Amino acid sequence: MVKTDASGNIEWDKTFGGSSVDFLHGIAQVADGGYFLCGESYSVISGDKTENKMGLNDIWIIKLNAFGVQEWQNTIGGNKDDYGASVVATVDNGCVIGGHSGSSMYGDKTEANHGPVGTYDFWILKLDESGNIEWQNTIGGSGDEYLHVISKTADNGFILGGSSYSGISGDKTEAGFGESDYWIVKLDAAGLLIWDKTIGGNESEGVRAMIETSDYGFMVCGNSESIISGDKTEVCIGEDDNWILKLEGICEPVVELCNTLDDNCNGLIDDDINYIINILRPGSTHSSGVTPLF
Repeated sequence: MVKTDASGNIEWDKTFGGSSVDFLHGIAQVADGGYFLCGESYSVISGDKTENKMGLNDIWIIKLNAFGVQEWQNTIGGNKDDYGASVVATVDNGCVIGGHSGSSMYGDKTEANHGPVGTYDFWILKLDESGNIEWQNTIGGSGDEYLHVISKTADNGFILGGSSYSGISGDKTEAGFGESDYWIVKLDAAGLLIWDKTIGGNESEGVRAMIETSDYGFMVCGNSESIISGDKTEVCIGEDDNWILKLEGICEPVVELCNTLDDNCNGLIDDDINYIINILRPGSTHSSGVTPLF
């Protein structure tokens, strides 16, 4: 890990590892200025590794302070292969890890996979600020699912993206198009599945990056090998191309707030009269610091 200043000059660098192979795939900054590092480790207790692995490889999460000094670490896994692909910080100074797991119920894994032994599912874990597991969810179908990215959403939930080799089965509600497809999964703040979406063509696709847009939709980017087929409207230029999609917003109603958004999904913005009467009554101060005139 390398920290640079605003001009790209190196301020400090750190190396973390054990006696075997250790991969880093995700990094997130915490409100205290520190960092979460997320990946997987094949190492036993050695070097910087303070816990033994449980399977062939496990998720390895490290918390650093703002100067790159380790505060804690946690090795998380089951009896097979477990990969940490992406991490996001949460408002309670904890984090949510997104990855995929081939493990059955063993070690830290509290749910069996949806497919046969050895197939992979999305594996999502919420850790508190000390690195302890608060909740987890194993999400998948009868085939393999590989998670590559997790992002927070405006409703304090999470959006997951990766690739799926499953048909309708388990948590998978839509049929596949080709060998593998984009699989996008929306979770609420407690890690419960809200909806899933399968998008693809006649060959292989996989999500690599996603961001939420201002209309509650998503920009999705990944790779595609498909010709015009299924959801694919343009031919491949080479063997494997970037494929970028815009998904329309799915409004999930919550209590209306004065925030320039249609929170209750009725087509109107900041329209809750009870909120206006009770919160923005004359003499009160809006959260922006402006005193209402009515």
